[in-house]
Amino acid sequence: DTLMHEAGFLVPALAGVTGRPSAGLRAHVPDAVRHGRLPLVGPWPPAGDARVWVIAGLGGRGLLTAPLLAGDLADALLFGAPLSREASTARLAGPA
Repeated sequence: DTLMHEAGFLVPALAGVTGRPSAGLRAHVPDAVRHGRLPLVGPWPPAGDARVWVIAGLGGRGLLTAPLLAGDLADALLFGAPLSREASTARLAGPA
Protein backbone atom coordinates (compact mmCIF):
# COMPACT_ATOMS: atom_id res chain seq x y z
CA ASP A 1 0.00 0.00 0.00
CA THR A 2 2.81 2.39 0.87
CA LEU A 3 4.65 1.70 -2.39
CA MET A 4 1.48 2.23 -4.45
CA HIS A 5 0.78 5.45 -2.58
CA GLU A 6 4.30 6.73 -3.28
CA ALA A 7 4.11 5.55 -6.91
CA GLY A 8 1.01 7.73 -7.32
CA PHE A 9 3.18 10.80 -6.72
CA LEU A 10 5.67 9.73 -9.39
CA VAL A 11 3.13 8.44 -11.93
CA PRO A 12 -0.20 10.21 -11.47
CA ALA A 13 -2.05 7.53 -13.49
CA LEU A 14 -1.30 5.11 -10.64
CA ALA A 15 -2.84 7.31 -7.95
CA GLY A 16 -5.64 5.44 -6.24
CA VAL A 17 -5.03 2.16 -8.06
CA THR A 18 -5.58 -0.86 -5.86
CA GLY A 19 -5.13 -4.54 -6.37
CA ARG A 20 -4.56 -7.83 -4.64
CA PRO A 21 -1.14 -8.18 -3.04
CA SER A 22 1.00 -10.92 -4.53
CA ALA A 23 4.45 -12.35 -4.14
CA GLY A 24 6.96 -13.46 -6.71
CA LEU A 25 10.54 -14.49 -7.25
CA ARG A 26 13.47 -12.43 -8.45
CA ALA A 27 16.40 -14.20 -10.05
CA HIS A 28 19.85 -13.03 -9.09
CA VAL A 29 23.33 -14.30 -9.73
CA PRO A 30 25.02 -15.70 -6.60
CA ASP A 31 28.43 -14.32 -5.61
CA ALA A 32 29.89 -17.78 -6.29
CA VAL A 33 29.01 -17.31 -9.98
CA ARG A 34 29.50 -13.57 -10.39
CA HIS A 35 31.37 -11.41 -7.87
CA GLY A 36 29.11 -8.58 -6.79
CA ARG A 37 26.08 -10.47 -8.14
CA LEU A 38 26.12 -8.50 -11.38
CA PRO A 39 23.51 -9.41 -14.00
CA LEU A 40 24.34 -11.39 -17.12
CA VAL A 41 23.92 -10.37 -20.74
CA GLY A 42 25.12 -12.11 -23.88
CA PRO A 43 25.06 -15.36 -25.81
CA TRP A 44 24.47 -18.71 -24.14
CA PRO A 45 26.53 -20.78 -24.17
CA PRO A 46 29.13 -18.02 -24.11
CA ALA A 47 31.49 -19.68 -26.57
CA GLY A 48 30.69 -21.06 -29.98
CA ASP A 49 27.82 -20.36 -32.33
CA ALA A 50 25.13 -19.42 -29.78
CA ARG A 51 21.61 -18.83 -31.05
CA VAL A 52 20.23 -17.89 -27.62
CA TRP A 53 21.05 -14.57 -26.00
CA VAL A 54 20.10 -13.78 -22.40
CA ILE A 55 19.56 -10.95 -19.99
CA ALA A 56 19.33 -12.62 -16.59
CA GLY A 57 20.06 -12.30 -12.91
CA LEU A 58 18.82 -8.72 -12.56
CA GLY A 59 17.50 -9.27 -9.04
CA GLY A 60 16.35 -6.13 -7.25
CA ARG A 61 18.23 -3.90 -9.70
CA GLY A 62 16.23 -4.98 -12.73
CA LEU A 63 14.16 -1.83 -13.00
CA LEU A 64 17.34 0.22 -13.40
CA THR A 65 19.62 -2.19 -15.23
CA ALA A 66 17.22 -3.87 -17.69
CA PRO A 67 16.95 -0.85 -20.03
CA LEU A 68 20.74 -0.35 -20.03
CA LEU A 69 21.45 -4.02 -20.71
CA ALA A 70 18.71 -4.19 -23.36
CA GLY A 71 20.41 -1.31 -25.17
CA ASP A 72 23.76 -3.08 -24.92
CA LEU A 73 22.21 -6.29 -26.22
CA ALA A 74 20.53 -4.54 -29.15
CA ASP A 75 23.79 -2.78 -30.08
CA ALA A 76 25.66 -6.11 -29.90
CA LEU A 77 23.13 -7.94 -32.07
CA LEU A 78 22.58 -5.18 -34.62
CA PHE A 79 26.01 -3.56 -34.86
CA GLY A 80 28.47 -6.01 -33.31
CA ALA A 81 29.23 -3.63 -30.44
CA PRO A 82 31.02 -5.19 -27.47
CA LEU A 83 28.98 -6.05 -24.39
CA SER A 84 29.83 -4.61 -21.00
CA ARG A 85 32.75 -6.68 -19.73
CA GLU A 86 31.37 -6.70 -16.19
CA ALA A 87 28.00 -8.20 -17.17
CA SER A 88 29.05 -10.26 -20.21
CA THR A 89 28.35 -13.99 -20.25
CA ALA A 90 31.76 -14.42 -21.92
CA ARG A 91 33.37 -14.48 -18.49
CA LEU A 92 31.46 -17.65 -17.56
CA ALA A 93 32.08 -21.24 -18.53
CA GLY A 94 29.41 -22.76 -20.72
CA PRO A 95 27.35 -25.82 -19.79
CA ALA A 96 29.27 -29.04 -19.36
